[in-house]
Amino acid sequence: MASTPTLTPLAQILGPHSLAPPHRSDSLFDLTDHGHGQDTPKASTSLVDLPLDLLVQITRLLPITDVLSCALACRQLYSPAAHRLFARPHIQSTQALDRFIASLTTANQHANKHSEAPTLVRHISLSLSLADLTCHQLERLGAQCPRLHSLSITDSDVATAHHWAPAPPRHSGPLATLKLESLLSLVPQLTHLSLARIDPLDTPHLITHLATHCPKLSSLTLNQCITLPNDALTWRSSVLALRRLAPHLESLAIHVDCRTLNATPDEALAVILCDLHCPSLRALKLVG
Repeated sequence: MASTPTLTPLAQILGPHSLAPPHRSDSLFDLTDHGHGQDTPKASTSLVDLPLDLLVQITRLLPITDVLSCALACRQLYSPAAHRLFARPHIQSTQALDRFIASLTTANQHANKHSEAPTLVRHISLSLSLADLTCHQLERLGAQCPRLHSLSITDSDVATAHHWAPAPPRHSGPLATLKLESLLSLVPQLTHLSLARIDPLDTPHLITHLATHCPKLSSLTLNQCITLPNDALTWRSSVLALRRLAPHLESLAIHVDCRTLNATPDEALAVILCDLHCPSLRALKLVG
């Protein structure tokens, strides 16, 4: 008795009769129903003829190594595979960022056949040295991610998540702010922004920039990016800058250094509540 052929992971998802012998097809991805006893044969349908959304869903059920194999083996499957491969990139060095941008540029060329603009990357996380990052790199990234919805940036140069530390000498607030603005100007669809350990940061200027270029922002997290002044009222300029984001802002989280505060976090919170007037605000977190 002949042994049953071993099914590939993709065949297991599509069903035991989709890719297995005995019927040979000119297409590796033949999905013809080869049922017997039917008067009218059904038309042959190949995997690549399936809707893009369905192909993307199929790739989400596959191991990432199989998705990469599909992308490399079949031109028609490159685009749906790329949606999985570029779903939530986490980049931890400027060298990796350069390689990522180069790969994304190629992937977007294929994605453009199915959509009007590159949409592969909608969520991205950067955990790298902001001092080594150039405005040109961020501009290239923004150009390839015009529909970016969620952005998280952590400066790996500054301390750890549990300790506050001064910025290195080569790192300055205006420079860090300028680098961030070069990227944020290119992602008008941004709804979630998380900045961590970027210190010092020109917070009022950055928030004003966000209000101008990212009008849909609904969630803003500043973790160890700013130090609350001794007099909470002098921080009013930062808070007032948030007013331009107020119509859509639903979540605001700010981590401050309370070691040198004369004003208590409660007093600072009162300033925010008094001046902000965010009609959509659902979550407010002040950590110190």
